[in-house]
Amino acid sequence: MHTRLYTFLELNGTLYNNQFGFRKNHSTTHAILEVVDKLSEAIDKRNISIGVFLDLSKAFDTIKHDILLNKLNHYGIRGTALEWFRSYLTGRSHLVTYLKARSDLAPILFGVPQGSILGPLLFLIYINDINNCTDKLLFYLFADDTTVFITSNSELDLYTQMNSELLHLTTWFNANSQSLNTKKTNYIVFSSFRKKITEDPNQIIILNNIPIKRVAQTKFLGIILDEHLKWHPHINLVQNKIAKSIGIIKRLKNVLPSQTLKTLYNTFIAPYLSYGTIIWAGGY
Repeated sequence: MHTRLYTFLELNGTLYNNQFGFRKNHSTTHAILEVVDKLSEAIDKRNISIGVFLDLSKAFDTIKHDILLNKLNHYGIRGTALEWFRSYLTGRSHLVTYLKARSDLAPILFGVPQGSILGPLLFLIYINDINNCTDKLLFYLFADDTTVFITSNSELDLYTQMNSELLHLTTWFNANSQSLNTKKTNYIVFSSFRKKITEDPNQIIILNNIPIKRVAQTKFLGIILDEHLKWHPHINLVQNKIAKSIGIIKRLKNVLPSQTLKTLYNTFIAPYLSYGTIIWAGGY
């Protein structure tokens, strides 16, 4: 069923182009590369960009079944196929046990089955129309990792537009029972290091009536993005991550066979040196 549903969605071009999660020929590296390409293009044009990195709370567990079924129907899954999905999602129950105590059975009214093959694809369908809530924000999605960007040559205009569009985004999240964790949500003002950005306390980004934190760098799909795309913070992270492993392997080099040492290298060092190098390796 997953294969049939995914093939149907791809043939009809249903899935949002900038959704990189749980799709063939899409990866985290592709997502980061697209983001960096857009930000670099804006910097080259001497523009400023604001990126808001949203944190969703238990996104897979708060999916409302009736909304998901309506969206499946909208995208062309109807008749017997839609009833199959209705049967798949409904009629499930759960309970909690602790020591010798057991709760009563309660119906599951939200979420997709944990660890299921269909669950991630159903989530992509559920969140697929998020970009329709605004025509000014640029969305980059990797499953429930949601990041939005807006670009302008005016810093003041940028804040005004972002706050206005986030109101529409908040409305979408509320209508679709998705909960934002504003404490873990932050934003970066991306610009050339030659362009002076003011630190005006009156310029704030508000989400759910709460000001969100401005940061100089943040981890995005395993890569640290910094406000000037210099990559020094990520390179320092890689350096610190592998330093300890290098020391351990060095101490073991006369004890373990070379093949085991190579396995340790490929496990604890090589992934840090190879992941996303097409993006950050030119930083030094």
